[in-house]
Amino acid sequence: MEKKKINFFIKAKRAMTNFDEYRSFSEEKMKDSVKYFIKLVLLFTLVVTIALTIRVINEVSVVSEGIKNTFPEFSFQNGNLLLEGEQTRIVKGDSSGYFGLIIDSKEESLENINEVGDYQRVIAFLKDKMVVKDTSQLETSMTYEQINNQINLNNINKQSIINFLSRE
Repeated sequence: MEKKKINFFIKAKRAMTNFDEYRSFSEEKMKDSVKYFIKLVLLFTLVVTIALTIRVINEVSVVSEGIKNTFPEFSFQNGNLLLEGEQTRIVKGDSSGYFGLIIDSKEESLENINEVGDYQRVIAFLKDKMVVKDTSQLETSMTYEQINNQINLNNINKQSIINFLSRE
């Protein structure tokens, strides 16, 4: 007796809504079961990928708008970070206290910045260097001169970052 081939989506719906249908699934050949499983994994992967892509796009949009609206103009000159205007310190982080971004054009060390303790991981752009602090309190730093040897910091400013994030 030959069985009629059932469409994948009908089979998936029956698997979710009709528990008695599993008996017919158990009678299938191993090859058909593996194909069904692979299709389910591909469908799940596609849905998760689309959801994560939408979330990343939304987060980048929020960050881009935040930079556009709240960050002052900045530039790098003679190996130092210069923020235009009266604001010399910017502290942004997530509400859970996991990640923080600190920009301070006056300080040369994280030790003098109280907000560092509020976050597990910190990326700080200080007067003359960039510092990354991880969860084990290990700090890694690189001066702007070292970074300038690899990429030209003179071309990086507020507008260039906004253009990069918005892909303009």
